[in-house]
Amino acid sequence: MNSRNIVLRSKHWKWIVTASLLAVLSTTTTAYAQHEAGNAYVGVAAGYHLAPEISDGPEGLNALNASWSAEDGILGWSAYGGYFVVNNLAIEAGWLGSADMDIELRVEDEIIDGNYSLSAFYGALVGYVPRPFASKAFPFLKIGLARWESDFSFTVDDLTIAGEGDGTAPLLGAGVDVLGLGDLSVRGEYVFLWIDDDDGGSQHRFQVGVNFAF
Repeated sequence: MNSRNIVLRSKHWKWIVTASLLAVLSTTTTAYAQHEAGNAYVGVAAGYHLAPEISDGPEGLNALNASWSAEDGILGWSAYGGYFVVNNLAIEAGWLGSADMDIELRVEDEIIDGNYSLSAFYGALVGYVPRPFASKAFPFLKIGLARWESDFSFTVDDLTIAGEGDGTAPLLGAGVDVLGLGDLSVRGEYVFLWIDDDDGGSQHRFQVGVNFAF
């Protein structure tokens, strides 16, 4: 086994584990009423979008031999909707957005302040554990793909340098759905977008939302 095979397998372990767990969840016939086949939901959420790690920067800045970093996270939000195709397994589509993030561009010994923002539309499978680990608190896993877009700009004296990027990235998530409020439930989750360093680096966010089931 060569080193390339080891790297490829290590990069995809999250996909394999998550997909396997979703398959197990979808085989159960027991489901809470809101998680039964044929039910649907919509929701909104807000939370903390972590600053990506230092990276080579979006494509186009590489020619400048530059790197950029974000010091602090920012506010993120999302809207989504889903439909249970079978008990405990839903198809979900949604949108992720964020406020402008303060970043620093480093070109040799020069440091330039700028802004960066990211948004994405996604589609995913969401699998719920059939029985709660606490009173009506149901863990879930999410796996899908996101089509993302980013914008960045830097200002040097009176000159503004702006650009944008886009691409498709794997999306993974995990969280808990707390039921018991009639048609309303509270969702807390972690969402991960697996974006290459050359495109700005992977994105992490923690968010809390409210779902309405129908």
